[in-house]
Amino acid sequence: MSGRSVGSKSEGNSKLDKASVNSGDSTEKNPVLVDTKRIEDYETDSSESLHHVFAEPAVADYYRKVYEESEYECRELFDPELTWTKQEEKKILRKNDWNVTFWCFIMFTALNFDRYNISQALADDMLDDLNLTTNDYNVGRTINLAAITNKAGFYITRGLLGAAQGGFICDICLWMSYFYNHEEFGTRLSFFYISNPLTSALSSLLALPLLKISTSALPEGWRWMFLLEGIGTLLVGLYSFFKMPPSVVHTKAWFRKKGWYTEREEKILVNKVLRDDPTKGDMNNRQPVSLRELKKALLDYDMWPIYGIRILGDIGVAPAANYMTLTLRKLGFSTLKTNALNIPRNIITIFTMIGLSYLAEYFDERALALFTLPVWFLSCLFPLRYWPGAQVDAWGTYALLTVVLSAAPTWPISIAWCSVNSNSVRNRAVSAALVNMFSQAGGIIASNIYRQDDAPLYHRGNEQLIGIAFGTAGLCLFARFVYYPYRNKQKERAWNKLTKEEQEQYSDTTTDDGNKRIDFRFKY
Repeated sequence: MSGRSVGSKSEGNSKLDKASVNSGDSTEKNPVLVDTKRIEDYETDSSESLHHVFAEPAVADYYRKVYEESEYECRELFDPELTWTKQEEKKILRKNDWNVTFWCFIMFTALNFDRYNISQALADDMLDDLNLTTNDYNVGRTINLAAITNKAGFYITRGLLGAAQGGFICDICLWMSYFYNHEEFGTRLSFFYISNPLTSALSSLLALPLLKISTSALPEGWRWMFLLEGIGTLLVGLYSFFKMPPSVVHTKAWFRKKGWYTEREEKILVNKVLRDDPTKGDMNNRQPVSLRELKKALLDYDMWPIYGIRILGDIGVAPAANYMTLTLRKLGFSTLKTNALNIPRNIITIFTMIGLSYLAEYFDERALALFTLPVWFLSCLFPLRYWPGAQVDAWGTYALLTVVLSAAPTWPISIAWCSVNSNSVRNRAVSAALVNMFSQAGGIIASNIYRQDDAPLYHRGNEQLIGIAFGTAGLCLFARFVYYPYRNKQKERAWNKLTKEEQEQYSDTTTDDGNKRIDFRFKY
């Protein structure tokens, strides 16, 4: 099922084909057709530029009014008659991948160094230096979601770090969505999220020389690591202020006179994105989301299955990941070897994440793609809990941890799923924030599953993770085979009860918003 208005592409195709046959040579009678091309020439154009929701004049007029009322920043480039070639589309896509996705990846990487370097600090005996227990470490991770000299300093700096980084992911994901259609967006999110495992691997490599630094002023290597990587993040942040334009039509500036696109490329990109999702222009980029709208989005029960999958999926095996460094150290591995042994699972995760995201988009199956994750987790959680050699056999335990932590994360698929099922800019903005809030809540829960009184085998903790994995699997199946098919059938019945005239009137006058429109269908 398509997460789009009913008939957005199928009706658009049939309307255009019918008009083509009946119009003869006169383009004046049919403004949708291009006056410089014959039908047989269209094969060189992107199919999306020929057959689209705005091919229906009534729909184009409706959304033109919506864009004017919302003062959408790109409204002047809206053109239902515009066509373009596949070559032009690919050229713009390459520019977006370099200027948008790649720089988002750089920013996320800089942010992640400050989040992930604590794992390397643990290998350098940070807890002993600060007189902290593993329970104290759990609290610090909870507060997080650089001057550290004691427990209070550890808590304060983790809290400040979490507060400063809290809105980054949801804002960046919303910003990226203005440059891509939904088919491109999911894959780009997976490339963006490569930063998480890659930074963890790079952080382990950088830790090898940084942890060796020792001076009279700062004798501990982990302090130098925090300081130097923090300076790098600051520099990337300052440059990003100038790097990121607010929209497609604002890439030209006094410090970037040529901008990213030609005037034609700007027009192509704006119309390509709007034809994929017309609601991306129903709100301008200077318009804040009110508390009322935030509450409305929070109470949007149709998004709850995705939020539930995200929170349970992000708990997943996170405790094992949080404790992997400590586990390897307790199993007898040295500081340098522990950091090096963390690298393989992060590299593997890059490929599993990209692969699963691609398959989810290719087969148009998000819930089933996410269902594979708890199945993966369970295959390793049972041995971690019931194998006598777990947490005892050094290399056997390492192999199990590497396999289970190499699973693809939920991040790119769940955010793309929220985006396509939101059906309005407001809902998309808030859902991007909410899904990350649920992710952070999952992180808080995960940070408190492995407890001091359960160490060192963490039998109770692993039993809890097994139960959570079964819950995740069940929720994925519920969303795929029960909830969203049921909601789409409800909408289908309500839509089919209307006459054609009533359907057109509904499309023009309804007060139903976002995914509550009966001409909208959920993706699952």
